[in-house]
Amino acid sequence: MSSEPEPRSLVDRRRSPDTARTLAAVVLATVLWTSGCGEAPREAPVDTDTDTDAGSSAGAAAWGSCTQRDLDSAEGSSGELATSDGVDVQVTFVADGPGPCAGALVVRGPEGLSGLDVTRMELDVRTAQVVSPAGDDTGQLLRVDSTGHPRGGFRPHLFAVTETGLVEVELDGRPLLPFVATDGGALPMTATCPADGGVGIVRAATSKPPGILIAWDVRLTTYDVTDGEPVRTSSRQLEDHAADPLLRRDRPELFDTGSLFAGCSQPWTS
Repeated sequence: MSSEPEPRSLVDRRRSPDTARTLAAVVLATVLWTSGCGEAPREAPVDTDTDTDAGSSAGAAAWGSCTQRDLDSAEGSSGELATSDGVDVQVTFVADGPGPCAGALVVRGPEGLSGLDVTRMELDVRTAQVVSPAGDDTGQLLRVDSTGHPRGGFRPHLFAVTETGLVEVELDGRPLLPFVATDGGALPMTATCPADGGVGIVRAATSKPPGILIAWDVRLTTYDVTDGEPVRTSSRQLEDHAADPLLRRDRPELFDTGSLFAGCSQPWTS
């Protein structure tokens, strides 16, 4: 038997299974690394800019891609809103347009920014009012109206600051306050701040059976608003079969579309 070394090609062929497995493992590891498999969850976006000239809150958490610096440079209107804890926070309404903060209501809080995209609501910041319900449980509410409806009316929206940010006050998925028509075809209504707290909605409906003259049944429904969630607390009738001329005389606010929250609201500081 010959003692000469085997040809190199035979040695290479014997080692080829181990080599192939090694190469396959390297390729698999490379694919997993580049594809992000097993990657740790991403943390919330953070503005790491420590330049104190960019604003006193630089370095705090951002809202999505909207950072403190972006908010400071954005075109918008700002005002303060008191929470149910008695803490004043700054809320900024950023106009539609370019920039990561555009079309949003952004709250500047101690933990950073939080916001609510209101692009589709067509809000008119000129209608913004701060509503101050009685008591300490609700905190202040921000009212801003959607305008530009073909009927010439508007939809009032209420917003509240909660521990998680800004939310719209909705009942069954719809704004708490009804649409207000200004073409003369709307049912009489208004909104108030009841003495015992919360939000009150006063509505009139035509009495039944109808008589020769238009008559109205008027009802007040009150809601407790906690963390932006309205809960109905009471409902009582204020007028029964009130003749239209008498109701207009005794309760003119029901026919005045500008009477919502009269006496408990003020223009939003901008």
